[in-house]
Amino acid sequence: MRRHKQSHDEPIEKFVPNSEEEFAEYAERIARDLLRPYEKRYHYIGLMKAMNRLAVASLTPGNIKEIVSSMSTAANEKLRSEKAADAGKKKPGQKKKRLRVKKAGGQWSRNAGEDYAGDGDHLSS
Repeated sequence: MRRHKQSHDEPIEKFVPNSEEEFAEYAERIARDLLRPYEKRYHYIGLMKAMNRLAVASLTPGNIKEIVSSMSTAANEKLRSEKAADAGKKKPGQKKKRLRVKKAGGQWSRNAGEDYAGDGDHLSS
């Protein structure tokens, strides 16, 4: 018996994945249609934790570790992309840090090398 090709328009409740490609599509549809609409809600993270805990309850520890590894990879990629996006931006009000060093005459200098004659007196107490 030959099975008919599933339609992208078919309701998710009637979609029965069989191949790797169909399971990937099923995952995308679940995320897009059932989960992401609630991602701004306060309890969304709790939902995701509970859902994942329930979803992996019958899996082997090895399979669960594989899923955890995949989630760690996703988190690391997200952190890298956020860091790259923030790399070129300066934070408002942030000034360059300066080292204050006491000069030979008892005066303070804002920059360590400012008016330094090289006599070493600025290091003595």
